[in-house]
Amino acid sequence: MYASLADRSTRSLLCHLARLDLIVIDELGYLNSRPEQASVFFKLISERYGKKSRIITTNLPFEEWHTLFGPRLVEPLLSRLRHHCITVHIDGPALREPQS
Repeated sequence: MYASLADRSTRSLLCHLARLDLIVIDELGYLNSRPEQASVFFKLISERYGKKSRIITTNLPFEEWHTLFGPRLVEPLLSRLRHHCITVHIDGPALREPQS
């Protein structure tokens, strides 16, 4: 999505992603995002809201999402993401721990 900002193809990319039955976003928050990236992500979630499914994995609790998206975007974003959703919290050892 970030590359689409540079070549001005964001609108067509969002239209394509909005039509997919399911999108999977793995490890959200693993990398820092810039405000323009957060804005595109918000637009994607808004366009899919109530229409299509998504799976998002993250190690960040919702209370820390403001560090990713800023205080203005986090509440409306979480409102759209958490409405009609199932949230699964998994506690336990990491699956990628070195074997001894």
